[in-house]
Amino acid sequence: EQASLVAEEGVTCMNMVPTQLHMLLDAAASSGARLDGLKILTGGSALPSGLARRASDAGLSYSLIYGGSDQLGTSISVVPERMAANGEEGRQELLRRMRSLPAVELEIRNETGAPLARDGRSIGEIWVRSPWLPKGYHKDPERSRESYVGGWFRTGDLGVLDEEGFLTVLDRDRDAIKSGGEWIASTVVEGLLSEHPKVAMAAVIPVPDERWGERPMGVIQAREPVGEEELREFFQSKAREGRLARFWIPDRFVFVETLPLTSAGKLHKTALRKQFAG
Repeated sequence: EQASLVAEEGVTCMNMVPTQLHMLLDAAASSGARLDGLKILTGGSALPSGLARRASDAGLSYSLIYGGSDQLGTSISVVPERMAANGEEGRQELLRRMRSLPAVELEIRNETGAPLARDGRSIGEIWVRSPWLPKGYHKDPERSRESYVGGWFRTGDLGVLDEEGFLTVLDRDRDAIKSGGEWIASTVVEGLLSEHPKVAMAAVIPVPDERWGERPMGVIQAREPVGEEELREFFQSKAREGRLARFWIPDRFVFVETLPLTSAGKLHKTALRKQFAG
Protein backbone atom coordinates (compact mmCIF):
# COMPACT_ATOMS: atom_id res chain seq x y z
CA GLU A 1 0.00 0.00 0.00
CA GLN A 2 2.80 2.43 0.88
CA ALA A 3 4.51 1.96 -2.49
CA SER A 4 1.22 2.57 -4.32
CA LEU A 5 0.52 5.71 -2.27
CA VAL A 6 3.99 7.09 -3.07
CA ALA A 7 3.28 6.70 -6.78
CA GLU A 8 -0.35 7.89 -6.65
CA GLU A 9 0.26 10.95 -4.46
CA GLY A 10 3.52 12.00 -6.11
CA VAL A 11 5.58 11.80 -2.92
CA THR A 12 9.04 13.28 -3.50
CA CYS A 13 10.85 12.82 -0.16
CA MET A 14 10.60 10.35 2.73
CA ASN A 15 12.49 9.66 5.95
CA MET A 16 12.89 6.01 6.97
CA VAL A 17 15.23 3.43 8.48
CA PRO A 18 16.90 0.97 6.06
CA THR A 19 14.51 -1.86 6.95
CA GLN A 20 11.55 0.30 5.88
CA LEU A 21 13.37 1.06 2.62
CA HIS A 22 13.85 -2.69 2.09
CA MET A 23 10.10 -3.24 2.59
CA LEU A 24 9.20 -0.32 0.30
CA LEU A 25 11.35 -1.69 -2.54
CA ASP A 26 9.89 -5.19 -2.08
CA ALA A 27 6.35 -3.78 -2.17
CA ALA A 28 7.10 -1.75 -5.30
CA ALA A 29 8.56 -4.79 -7.02
CA SER A 30 5.45 -6.84 -6.18
CA SER A 31 2.90 -4.20 -7.17
CA GLY A 32 4.72 -2.67 -10.10
CA ALA A 33 4.57 0.80 -8.49
CA ARG A 34 7.19 3.23 -9.80
CA LEU A 35 9.37 5.13 -7.34
CA ASP A 36 11.41 7.17 -9.84
CA GLY A 37 12.67 10.46 -8.42
CA LEU A 38 11.88 9.66 -4.79
CA LYS A 39 14.46 11.04 -2.35
CA ILE A 40 15.12 9.08 0.83
CA LEU A 41 16.66 10.36 4.06
CA THR A 42 17.77 7.31 6.00
CA GLY A 43 19.36 6.76 9.40
CA GLY A 44 18.92 4.82 12.61
CA SER A 45 21.20 2.06 11.33
CA ALA A 46 23.69 1.52 8.54
CA LEU A 47 22.41 1.42 4.95
CA PRO A 48 23.65 -1.89 3.46
CA SER A 49 25.46 -1.46 0.15
CA GLY A 50 23.23 -4.03 -1.59
CA LEU A 51 20.10 -2.17 -0.48
CA ALA A 52 21.61 1.12 -1.67
CA ARG A 53 22.21 -0.45 -5.09
CA ARG A 54 18.59 -1.66 -5.23
CA ALA A 55 17.40 1.86 -4.37
CA SER A 56 19.54 3.43 -7.10
CA ASP A 57 18.41 0.86 -9.66
CA ALA A 58 14.78 1.71 -8.79
CA GLY A 59 15.42 5.39 -9.54
CA LEU A 60 15.69 6.58 -5.93
CA SER A 61 18.33 8.91 -4.50
CA TYR A 62 19.28 8.86 -0.84
CA SER A 63 21.18 10.67 1.87
CA LEU A 64 22.40 9.34 5.19
CA ILE A 65 21.56 11.22 8.39
CA TYR A 66 23.08 10.64 11.80
CA GLY A 67 22.16 11.90 15.23
CA GLY A 68 19.69 11.12 17.98
CA SER A 69 17.51 12.47 20.74
CA ASP A 70 20.60 12.62 22.98
CA GLN A 71 21.97 15.24 20.54
CA LEU A 72 18.58 16.92 19.94
CA GLY A 73 18.29 15.61 16.41
CA THR A 74 20.50 15.24 13.37
CA SER A 75 24.12 16.35 13.80
CA ILE A 76 25.77 14.86 10.74
CA SER A 77 24.61 14.20 7.19
CA VAL A 78 25.62 13.57 3.64
CA VAL A 79 25.48 16.97 1.94
CA PRO A 80 22.03 16.97 0.20
CA GLU A 81 23.28 18.16 -3.20
CA ARG A 82 25.45 15.03 -3.36
CA MET A 83 22.50 12.64 -3.07
CA ALA A 84 22.83 11.45 -6.68
CA ALA A 85 25.30 8.56 -6.93
CA ASN A 86 27.33 8.41 -10.14
CA GLY A 87 28.11 4.72 -10.58
CA GLU A 88 29.44 2.27 -8.01
CA GLU A 89 32.19 4.59 -6.78
CA GLY A 90 29.69 7.38 -6.15
CA ARG A 91 27.35 4.96 -4.39
CA GLN A 92 30.12 3.79 -2.05
CA GLU A 93 31.02 7.43 -1.39
CA LEU A 94 27.45 8.21 -0.32
CA LEU A 95 27.44 5.16 1.96
CA ARG A 96 30.62 6.18 3.76
CA ARG A 97 31.38 9.86 4.01
CA MET A 98 29.31 12.33 6.01
CA ARG A 99 30.02 15.87 7.17
CA SER A 100 28.92 17.54 10.38
CA LEU A 101 26.28 20.24 10.10
CA PRO A 102 27.25 23.89 10.76
CA ALA A 103 28.28 24.58 14.39
CA VAL A 104 28.72 20.82 15.09
CA GLU A 105 32.19 19.61 16.09
CA LEU A 106 33.37 16.01 15.76
CA GLU A 107 36.23 14.06 17.27
CA ILE A 108 37.23 10.41 17.26
CA ARG A 109 38.63 9.35 20.64
CA ASN A 110 40.12 6.21 22.13
CA GLU A 111 39.04 4.36 25.28
CA THR A 112 40.82 6.92 27.52
CA GLY A 113 39.13 9.88 25.85
CA ALA A 114 42.21 11.02 23.93
CA PRO A 115 41.60 12.34 20.37
CA LEU A 116 42.77 10.08 17.52
CA ALA A 117 44.33 11.13 14.23
CA ARG A 118 42.16 12.27 11.32
CA ASP A 119 43.71 9.76 8.96
CA GLY A 120 40.71 7.75 7.74
CA ARG A 121 42.08 4.65 9.51
CA SER A 122 42.12 5.18 13.28
CA ILE A 123 38.93 3.68 14.71
CA GLY A 124 37.48 5.12 17.90
CA GLU A 125 34.33 6.44 19.54
CA ILE A 126 32.54 9.38 17.92
CA TRP A 127 32.29 12.43 20.22
CA VAL A 128 29.98 15.32 19.26
CA ARG A 129 29.72 18.92 20.49
CA SER A 130 27.19 21.57 19.44
CA PRO A 131 25.55 24.72 20.89
CA TRP A 132 22.23 22.86 21.31
CA LEU A 133 23.65 19.77 23.01
CA PRO A 134 21.73 18.87 26.21
CA LYS A 135 23.54 18.99 29.54
CA GLY A 136 22.43 15.49 30.50
CA TYR A 137 19.58 13.04 30.95
CA HIS A 138 16.58 14.01 33.08
CA LYS A 139 16.94 12.69 36.63
CA ASP A 140 19.76 10.32 35.62
CA PRO A 141 22.99 11.88 36.92
CA GLU A 142 25.10 8.72 36.64
CA ARG A 143 24.29 8.17 32.97
CA SER A 144 24.72 11.90 32.35
CA ARG A 145 28.25 11.84 33.81
CA GLU A 146 29.16 8.91 31.58
CA SER A 147 27.75 10.33 28.34
CA TYR A 148 28.13 14.13 28.62
CA VAL A 149 31.77 14.96 29.30
CA GLY A 150 33.23 18.47 29.25
CA GLY A 151 30.61 19.79 26.85
CA TRP A 152 30.91 16.76 24.53
CA PHE A 153 28.53 13.85 23.99
CA ARG A 154 29.90 10.32 23.76
CA THR A 155 27.76 8.63 21.11
CA GLY A 156 28.73 5.01 21.77
CA ASP A 157 29.32 4.65 18.01
CA LEU A 158 32.60 3.78 16.32
CA GLY A 159 33.93 5.65 13.32
CA VAL A 160 36.88 7.27 11.57
CA LEU A 161 37.58 10.84 10.44
CA ASP A 162 39.67 11.62 7.38
CA GLU A 163 41.95 14.59 6.69
CA GLU A 164 39.09 16.58 5.14
CA GLY A 165 36.83 16.12 8.15
CA PHE A 166 34.55 13.51 6.55
CA LEU A 167 33.12 10.97 8.98
CA THR A 168 32.55 7.29 8.34
CA VAL A 169 30.28 5.68 10.95
CA LEU A 170 31.28 2.04 11.32
CA ASP A 171 29.20 0.48 14.08
CA ARG A 172 27.64 0.72 17.50
CA ASP A 173 30.28 0.01 20.13
CA ARG A 174 28.14 -2.79 21.56
CA ASP A 175 27.63 -4.36 18.09
CA ALA A 176 31.23 -4.21 16.86
CA ILE A 177 33.37 -7.33 17.19
CA LYS A 178 36.73 -7.10 19.01
CA SER A 179 38.78 -9.97 17.58
CA GLY A 180 42.39 -10.38 18.61
CA GLY A 181 42.45 -6.76 19.74
CA GLU A 182 41.22 -5.47 16.35
CA TRP A 183 37.79 -4.01 15.59
CA ILE A 184 35.51 -5.66 13.03
CA ALA A 185 32.57 -3.47 11.95
CA SER A 186 29.47 -5.67 11.75
CA THR A 187 27.74 -3.14 9.48
CA VAL A 188 30.45 -3.44 6.82
CA VAL A 189 30.14 -7.24 6.77
CA GLU A 190 26.33 -6.96 6.70
CA GLY A 191 26.59 -4.55 3.79
CA LEU A 192 28.59 -7.04 1.76
CA LEU A 193 26.15 -9.83 2.61
CA SER A 194 23.34 -7.63 1.31
CA GLU A 195 25.04 -7.64 -2.11
CA HIS A 196 24.63 -11.41 -2.47
CA PRO A 197 21.60 -12.08 -4.70
CA LYS A 198 20.36 -14.94 -2.51
CA VAL A 199 20.46 -12.95 0.76
CA ALA A 200 17.37 -10.91 1.69
CA MET A 201 18.64 -9.56 5.03
CA ALA A 202 21.60 -10.32 7.29
CA ALA A 203 22.93 -9.55 10.74
CA VAL A 204 26.48 -10.09 11.98
CA ILE A 205 27.01 -10.58 15.70
CA PRO A 206 29.99 -11.34 17.96
CA VAL A 207 30.29 -14.81 19.46
CA PRO A 208 32.82 -15.79 22.15
CA ASP A 209 36.05 -17.37 20.93
CA GLU A 210 38.69 -18.91 23.21
CA ARG A 211 41.61 -17.80 21.06
CA TRP A 212 40.50 -14.44 19.62
CA GLY A 213 38.06 -13.24 22.30
CA GLU A 214 35.27 -12.73 19.78
CA ARG A 215 34.61 -13.77 16.20
CA PRO A 216 31.86 -12.70 13.76
CA MET A 217 28.91 -14.92 12.96
CA GLY A 218 26.45 -14.22 10.13
CA VAL A 219 22.72 -14.69 10.70
CA ILE A 220 21.03 -14.94 7.31
CA GLN A 221 17.47 -14.44 6.12
CA ALA A 222 17.73 -15.94 2.66
CA ARG A 223 15.85 -14.90 -0.45
CA GLU A 224 16.49 -18.34 -1.94
CA PRO A 225 18.52 -21.36 -0.77
CA VAL A 226 22.20 -20.60 -0.22
CA GLY A 227 24.93 -22.57 1.55
CA GLU A 228 27.79 -21.63 3.87
CA GLU A 229 30.47 -22.53 1.32
CA GLU A 230 28.89 -20.28 -1.30
CA LEU A 231 28.90 -17.39 1.17
CA ARG A 232 32.52 -18.03 2.16
CA GLU A 233 33.60 -18.00 -1.48
CA PHE A 234 31.61 -14.78 -1.97
CA PHE A 235 33.52 -13.18 0.90
CA GLN A 236 36.86 -14.47 -0.39
CA SER A 237 36.13 -12.71 -3.69
CA LYS A 238 35.34 -9.49 -1.83
CA ALA A 239 38.59 -9.82 0.13
CA ARG A 240 40.50 -10.21 -3.15
CA GLU A 241 38.83 -6.98 -4.34
CA GLY A 242 40.03 -5.24 -1.18
CA ARG A 243 36.50 -4.71 0.18
CA LEU A 244 37.33 -6.28 3.56
CA ALA A 245 40.18 -7.95 5.44
CA ARG A 246 40.11 -11.73 5.45
CA PHE A 247 39.90 -11.91 9.25
CA TRP A 248 36.59 -9.99 9.00
CA ILE A 249 34.96 -12.94 7.20
CA PRO A 250 32.48 -14.70 9.54
CA ASP A 251 33.60 -18.08 10.83
CA ARG A 252 30.05 -19.40 10.81
CA PHE A 253 26.68 -18.74 9.18
CA VAL A 254 23.26 -19.67 10.52
CA PHE A 255 19.99 -19.38 8.64
CA VAL A 256 16.68 -18.11 10.02
CA GLU A 257 13.26 -17.71 8.47
CA THR A 258 12.90 -14.11 9.69
CA LEU A 259 15.33 -11.77 11.44
CA PRO A 260 13.95 -10.09 14.57
CA LEU A 261 13.35 -6.33 14.40
CA THR A 262 12.91 -3.70 17.10
CA SER A 263 9.82 -1.49 17.29
CA ALA A 264 11.81 1.11 15.32
CA GLY A 265 12.41 -1.35 12.49
CA LYS A 266 16.09 -1.97 13.25
CA LEU A 267 17.77 -5.36 13.48
CA HIS A 268 17.26 -6.65 17.04
CA LYS A 269 20.86 -7.65 17.67
CA THR A 270 20.36 -7.95 21.42
CA ALA A 271 17.85 -10.75 20.80
CA LEU A 272 20.22 -12.41 18.32
CA ARG A 273 23.14 -12.26 20.75
CA LYS A 274 21.00 -13.85 23.46
CA GLN A 275 19.88 -16.58 21.06
CA PHE A 276 23.22 -17.46 19.46
CA ALA A 277 26.02 -16.07 21.63
CA GLY A 278 24.62 -16.82 25.08
